[in-house]
Amino acid sequence: MTDDIQSAARLAKVVEISRGIHHGIALGDAADHLTSTAPVLPGGVATQLTLATTEGLVRTLERAGRQLDHDWAHENLEALRRWATAQGIPGVAPSRDASRSLLTTLPAYAVRRGNAPATVRVLRHGPAALTAAGHRSLGAHALVRTLPFAVLVALHGPGFVWPVPELAGATHGHPLVGPVAVVGALLAARGADRSVPLDAGWLDVLDAHVPEGGELLKTRVGTAIMAAATDPQDPGQLAELAPDRSALSVLAAAVYVVLSHPEPDQLLLAMALASFSSDKQSTSAVVGALVGARHGSTPMLQLGAARLELAWACDALATDLALTSMLTPLGKEPDGQAWLPSWPARYAV
Repeated sequence: MTDDIQSAARLAKVVEISRGIHHGIALGDAADHLTSTAPVLPGGVATQLTLATTEGLVRTLERAGRQLDHDWAHENLEALRRWATAQGIPGVAPSRDASRSLLTTLPAYAVRRGNAPATVRVLRHGPAALTAAGHRSLGAHALVRTLPFAVLVALHGPGFVWPVPELAGATHGHPLVGPVAVVGALLAARGADRSVPLDAGWLDVLDAHVPEGGELLKTRVGTAIMAAATDPQDPGQLAELAPDRSALSVLAAAVYVVLSHPEPDQLLLAMALASFSSDKQSTSAVVGALVGARHGSTPMLQLGAARLELAWACDALATDLALTSMLTPLGKEPDGQAWLPSWPARYAV
């Protein structure tokens, strides 16, 4: 196999991991609508937040590739700000780049599909909201929307997971939010390696890569892996693993569900089991991402992701993330000439 073919094959694999994660999140986020016969199905707010986060990732990578100043958290917050203003959420100042986002041209992106209180609070009040009394959130949106960072981890290795706490911590202030988001991205990336059994690969992540301060996280997720081996597919066991709506409970529940129903043709059974979690929507979204990372986007599209209102956006942003991860900067050739002339209109830097 020539070098060009090897590079193309590697890019194709990264694109499919990215598409699988994005379509999986969207499918899980819309799990309550999958039995509908409507030609177009509504998405969910977690899908919208994920797309905003991915847009921020692409812009950050593009700035880094052009050797410009770049800040993962800042680009993330600006992308979320564009989402909030597109939805007309009061009290959120518009982004400086509000008119230069492809996502904000999509009608479905501006439709209110749920609440994101921790995110909106930070967009309204700034970083002080992260440490305000009673508002150090460990909500699951911080986990779900950062899962696409697994694309970069799959490409560059677990050592490149360091920006994830910045991304999650931009909107959620609980001390565990960074470690939970890190482990979520690591599990998705490791799951994409189909040469390793899923449970063994995930146990290796817990043994070698849990961030400092994540002892409780390691215990909770490890317990979920062991429970899936000894007592799988049990709604009662799931309820014990996920007693609340926190990101920690959602991740533990999703791990249990995926190991109970690991194959793509079992995905609807997995979603049904996830419905017993305290936060069934977020749990289903994480389940979709983990299954999608391992098996790609085709099962997601076959089961209904193709009918979701933001399916095109998921496909486009997922592809752009994979392309930018491998080919940054996309906007310029080494001689400064435009390679993709329309690229700056999509991701202005």
